[in-house]
Amino acid sequence: VSQARNLRIRGPDGRVSLAFQGTPAELVFVAPGRESDPSAGLYWYRLFQAEDEQPQTLKLQTRLYDPAEVVDWNSLFIPGELTPEGKEIRIEAFALMSLPTARLSLSYWEQPGPSLQSQPDWVDQSLLPRLVELQLTDTKAVATPGPAGRSWPPLAIVLEEYNHAFRRR
Repeated sequence: VSQARNLRIRGPDGRVSLAFQGTPAELVFVAPGRESDPSAGLYWYRLFQAEDEQPQTLKLQTRLYDPAEVVDWNSLFIPGELTPEGKEIRIEAFALMSLPTARLSLSYWEQPGPSLQSQPDWVDQSLLPRLVELQLTDTKAVATPGPAGRSWPPLAIVLEEYNHAFRRR
C-alpha cells in the first residue's frame, strides 16, 4: 500500500482519473510487483474482506497493470475478463488472515491545511491520500466489552510519495 503509484487511468467514458480508489470496505491501487522479480512491472492490488467465505478472510487480489487499458472499476477484478486481444486476465488471490469475528474498516487521510483530516472514502480524487488507515474491529468485543474480546490497534500506512525519508533524488 505504501508504494501506491500516482498514476492516471482512462475510464470507459473517456474520463481520466487516479488509479487509486478506496471505500471503507475495499482499497484498489497500482504498485510495483514483487521485489524478487525485477521484471514484474506494475500490478493492480485489491485489499478487501471476503464476506462470502466462512470464516471471513482478509484478502489481497492482484492482476497485471496495463497503462493502455480502459479501466471499468466495476469489472476490474471479475474473473474471466478478457484483454482487447482476447486473452483472459489472470487474477491471483491471497488469503492474508482469517477474520472470523473481525470487521475491516479503511479510512483515508488528507492534509488540506496544517493538520490531517480523515475521510471514509477516496473516490474520484485527483491526488493520493497522505496515508491509509486500516482498522480491524472485533465484532464480539464490541458486543461484550472487556478482556474477553481482542482489539487491534489501527495500522496507519504512509504513502511513499509523501514520505520524505524514502524519496529518491
